Amino acid sequence: MSGLDWQKQFQASLDRHDGQIDKLLRGLGDEKDNRKDAERDFRQQISEIQSRTWRLAAQLGAIVGGISMVVSAIVGALVAHFMK
Repeated sequence: MSGLDWQKQFQASLDRHDGQIDKLLRGLGDEKDNRKDAERDFRQQISEIQSRTWRLAAQLGAIVGGISMVVSAIVGALVAHFMK
């Protein structure tokens, strides 16, 4: 093998490596973008869950408050009835 053939083979090998490196870099860029998108979606879902939880807690508080008022009124009426 002559020196010129060796240089051509070496250059072809370098070109293939450059192509592989470019593919890897594109793949890493795609992976980074996918992870950003997934994290954004995850944070949005967490935010929605948090909002629903607060709403449900408020509704539960209102229900418990209403029940407490009704029970207090009944107990008050019973106490007043039996105190006569």
